[in-house]
Amino acid sequence: MNAWILIIVMLSLSGAASFIFIGAKNSGQFDDVEGIKYRMLVEEEEELEFYD
Repeated sequence: MNAWILIIVMLSLSGAASFIFIGAKNSGQFDDVEGIKYRMLVEEEEELEFYD
């Protein structure tokens, strides 16, 4: 009985993780992975210029 509960919980968690990943992929969360770090640097330089 305990093995069946474990299998059901495992499948439920795996299904939920897959659903979340597919939803994030479809909404464009992973489109521009590299650009974010460059935008952070550009925004930081702009802030420094603003305070000078």
